[in-house]
Amino acid sequence: MKFRIICLVLIGAWAGTLGGAEPINVLFFTKAAGYEHQVIKRGAAGEPSHAEKVLFRLGASEQIEMSFSKDGSLFSKAYLQQFDVVFFYTSGNLLAVGKDGNPPMSGEGKQALLEWVAAGGGFMAAHAGSGAFHSDEITGGNPPQSERGNRYRLNGEASDPYIKRLGGELINHGRAAGARRRRWWSARFRASKV
Repeated sequence: MKFRIICLVLIGAWAGTLGGAEPINVLFFTKAAGYEHQVIKRGAAGEPSHAEKVLFRLGASEQIEMSFSKDGSLFSKAYLQQFDVVFFYTSGNLLAVGKDGNPPMSGEGKQALLEWVAAGGGFMAAHAGSGAFHSDEITGGNPPQSERGNRYRLNGEASDPYIKRLGGELINHGRAAGARRRRWWSARFRASKV
């Protein structure tokens, strides 16, 4: 639910700046060269991830054309021209194949993205989007916590260009809080169809 609300607010805010009746074209890019979060993990037979299902439904109701990809090799100036917004939920060095086994982005593709954003292309990064292209981290995966010391340094001008454009990077986070869903029922609060 929280993911759905955040996505709707962010994409809706961007949509308001366009002011037209044309649908907004959004690329939801979820390559996981580092840790792959469950919300973006596709099913064993390639079924859409939970996030893709939610965004597809939101897009359909809000005049947003959603495209979904984990393929970094697609990034180029020509590829990006078809989108109004690129939405990252990524992790790790996207120039490496990494944990998810999907094709990496090329150096030219990364540069095309940075130039596209600098020229006014819309860009959003959710949660792990700030965990991509860590400065001084060229591994294909997520290094152990004991090897993440560089994330605690202020790298300034030596920061990765993606990190500089984003304005910050994920240092680390602990284990997610456990939660369970409970159903509560009372005859006094019956749902009615509208």
